[in-house]
Amino acid sequence: MLEQLLNQVDEPPFVPPPVLDNTVFKGFVNSDDLIDGRQLASLVGLTDGTAVNTDAGWLHFKDGDFEFYVARKAIRAGMTGASLTAASQKNGKRVKIGDRQYNVRMMSGMANDFFSSIISVPGGGEWDKYMYPIYGGPKRPIATQWSSYNLRDLGLPTGTRPTTGSISLCRDQHATIANAYAGRGWNYSGYTPDYSPIALRTVINDGNPAEGNAGVGRTAYGWRPLLELLPATPVVSDSGPGPADMIEYDPTTDTGYFGDLPNNEFFSTSAIEARGLVPLTGDEVFRLTESLWNKFYYKGKVLMIPKRVQRRNGSWSNLYLAGFVYGTNNTGIAPGQNAPTNQLRTIDWTSGDGTIFRYAIRLPKGFTIDLPDVGSVTGGPNGPTDNTAGSEISCTVERITPQVSIDTVWGTQGGPQGTVALQESWNYAESGSRNYAYIANVNTNAWSRGRFLKTQRTGWLPVLELIEVIKP
Repeated sequence: MLEQLLNQVDEPPFVPPPVLDNTVFKGFVNSDDLIDGRQLASLVGLTDGTAVNTDAGWLHFKDGDFEFYVARKAIRAGMTGASLTAASQKNGKRVKIGDRQYNVRMMSGMANDFFSSIISVPGGGEWDKYMYPIYGGPKRPIATQWSSYNLRDLGLPTGTRPTTGSISLCRDQHATIANAYAGRGWNYSGYTPDYSPIALRTVINDGNPAEGNAGVGRTAYGWRPLLELLPATPVVSDSGPGPADMIEYDPTTDTGYFGDLPNNEFFSTSAIEARGLVPLTGDEVFRLTESLWNKFYYKGKVLMIPKRVQRRNGSWSNLYLAGFVYGTNNTGIAPGQNAPTNQLRTIDWTSGDGTIFRYAIRLPKGFTIDLPDVGSVTGGPNGPTDNTAGSEISCTVERITPQVSIDTVWGTQGGPQGTVALQESWNYAESGSRNYAYIANVNTNAWSRGRFLKTQRTGWLPVLELIEVIKP
C-alpha cells in the first residue's frame, strides 16, 4: 500500500536526456508537436481501458527508411487483448496526423511471433533493438547506448509490483491462447531484482487477468503504440465523388485506396448500362449493396469499381458491342464474330458546384502487358505472376478481396467475385482475329488468369476511370 501511495506522488518535470549523435535515436518529441494519447486512441478506435500519461510525448527513431515514433510511456491502461485485436493493434491501423499518414500498432517484443511460452522463448524484436539502447539506468542489458532514459522516464516499474500501465504490451501473440499478447517491463514469475525491468517479459491473458502481473490485474498493462511514418501519399486534386484522401497507399506499385461510398453518392449500375450501345446480356446480381462503390488510385488514375460483379453469364463479345471493354476512342481488338466497335463510352457526374467529372466505362486490366501469351507458360492457361501481380485488378480489387492471398490487404470487398472478364486478348491470331480473352478468378486464386472464348459466359465488373474534370 505504501508503495502504491508513493507511486501516486507527482513526478518531477521530465527533462529529455542528451542524445548521442549519429545514432538511430533522434530524440524526444512533445505530444503537442505530434498527437496526444486521447486523440490517438480515438483515431484507431480504442475505447477500452483508461487514458494515462496522455501528454508523455514520443521517442523518435529513424533506422534507414524505417522512421517511427514510440510513446515515451503507455498512454492507455487496462485494455483487454481482445480490444487491442479489434483496434488492429497487431498489424496496425493507418491514420492521418497532420498532413502525413502513419501505421499505428504495438511494437514487437519477442524473438518470434506466436510464441509457445513467455518463459522459455526469449525476448527480442523492436523492443530489444530500440528500447535497450536508450536506457541508461542500472543493469543495462546491452553495451550499446544512444541516450540515458531511466525507468521512471519510460514509465516502467520501479518497485516490487507493476503499477498502472507499466507493462508495455507488444504485438507478439501466444500460439494457442486467443488474444494473449506478450508484455515487456515485468517478469512473468514475479519481482526479479537481478535484472532491469526493461529486459523482462510477461503475458496478458484475458482468461486470467491476474496472470503474469503479480496479481495487480489488467490495470498493469499499458498501450505503448508505435507510429510508423508512411511514405507521402500523392495528393489527388479533383478526384471526384467519394473520400478525398487515400486511407491506404503502396509506393512500390503507386496504388492506393480512398475507401467506399454509398450508392446515392454515385451512379447506379442501370445508369451505366444505359450508356451502352447495345443491351447487356446475362443476369443482374449484387445491386442492392448500400455502399456499392470502391474508389482507388492506380498509377495516377482514379478508378471507381463496384464491390461485386454486376452481371453474371454475360460475355466479353456482348460487352465489346456495348463499347464497354477498352475505354478508348478506337475499336481496340475486335473479336472475329463482331464488327469493329468504338470503345469510348462515357458518363458524367455533376457535383454541387457544377464541376463535371467524366468517366470512361471499361473492363479491368489483368496483366501488366497488353497481349499476354499463356501458351508459353507451363501448367496451363495462367499468366506468369510477374505479369499479373502488379496489374490493375491485383493492385485494386484483389487487395480488398478477403478470399485472395494478396500481401497487405487493405480492406474487405464483401464477398467473392467469381470470374471477371478482363480487357486483354490472348496473343494468338486465329484467322486474322483474336477470339480468346482472359478472366480473373477473384475468389481464392490471387493473380490467377484463365483463357476463355469471348462468347463464353463470365462476370462483368465495370471500371469507371476518371478521364476529365470540367470546371463551371
